Amino acid sequence: KPHKESISGSSNSQLIVRDSSIGLNATNNKGYVIESPDGLIYVNVRFNSSSTFQQGGFVSKGEAALGSVFRTAVMPNGNATTGRGDGFQNFISILSTDDTKIRIDNIPNGLSSIDNSGITFPFEIELKKNESFVLSQSFPDTEANLSPSNTERFALIGAIVQEIDSSGNPVDNKNLVVNTGSVTGHFSTGNGRDYGIDQITGLSTLGAGNQYVLVKGNGGGNNVENALIIAHKPNTKIWINDSEYQTLNNPGDFLYYEIPGNPGENVFISTNDDSKPIFVYQSTGFNYSGAPGANQGMFFVPPISCSSKGNIDLIPFVGEPVLSSSGQLFEGQLSIVTNSGAELFVKDSDGNI
Repeated sequence: KPHKESISGSSNSQLIVRDSSIGLNATNNKGYVIESPDGLIYVNVRFNSSSTFQQGGFVSKGEAALGSVFRTAVMPNGNATTGRGDGFQNFISILSTDDTKIRIDNIPNGLSSIDNSGITFPFEIELKKNESFVLSQSFPDTEANLSPSNTERFALIGAIVQEIDSSGNPVDNKNLVVNTGSVTGHFSTGNGRDYGIDQITGLSTLGAGNQYVLVKGNGGGNNVENALIIAHKPNTKIWINDSEYQTLNNPGDFLYYEIPGNPGENVFISTNDDSKPIFVYQSTGFNYSGAPGANQGMFFVPPISCSSKGNIDLIPFVGEPVLSSSGQLFEGQLSIVTNSGAELFVKDSDGNI
């Protein structure tokens, strides 16, 4: 039977690192370690803003989350060319499962948006077991931030988090877990905003990491349905539906790709090269005319070669958390990718299709 554990709504809960601790030192008293002695478990974290206007969540990747090399992404708060919006925060959160050292790089120096900034990139820090380091950038709710520059808003897209030894050499000990994303951010030039956060996996978990299938959601014509495609190696050619589309010249370069077609249609993204892995994130949402670009999220996409194949035995507490004022459950949709000709069954808790 699924279990639901409530987390404090305080701004200083176990899930939240206060702004005053961000970007300075390691934190040793935040986060959760959830284990089961009896077999596999599924862990999903869900949350909403104090106003309940924004909600989000992410799925723990379990042992698959452990890695040594990661490429991060955040909501770009605008489209591919134009920044729009204020009052948002982007972040990278890194937890170490053993004593180790990390390097964060491919982020421009001299950014005014980096919180508590006294660091330069590449940045290195030692972490002890169960310590975390959080790097974030904030765009306060002011008129001056209504049109953030591309350099600022794209700064954490394609950043690399890497585990290193005491001499600065890369190691593959798989001691790191990384969450990344945005608080009240968005993909669009509208006024809407929402949460887009996920726990990601490292390079070694991706396998070849060069083939992905994305399903377009119901974000409408507000530039909500997009992919961020991040190169890990130089001169990575991106293919869309078997046609060469663009070459990403440098590691960490990314393609902002607006997914065409109608809701439910899919797109195939690849590099056609097993030696050129890519990290892919997708934004999706629901078309809400009251605030264009609202009701959206961002998630990390596993490649089709990854271990996320087979049966999905349980998606619990659909529609939660509820609106505290009315107890209303939220609606949602499933996007399911399977092989052509395969039989697919979707059942509720009573076994009905």
